[in-house]
Amino acid sequence: MYTAVEELCNEEKRVTLRGVLYQCYSVKEYENSRIMSEPQKLVVQDTMSVRTLEDMDKAMSNFKMGGVSPAIELSGF
Repeated sequence: MYTAVEELCNEEKRVTLRGVLYQCYSVKEYENSRIMSEPQKLVVQDTMSVRTLEDMDKAMSNFKMGGVSPAIELSGF
């Protein structure tokens, strides 16, 4: 497989995988030019972490107390 992958690489070091079982892969290239691709399963989290919720609560309390930066002018975009 090592030589087959080298032959499949184009000049921009892109590899096309056909007949794959997964949509996303985590790809690593090692110093000896070996390419390792492992399936990566993307999972939608149903809940937010406690730390994220605490940060959101802190941001809202700062907003209500007026501790926010001035508005940014975006009309030029």
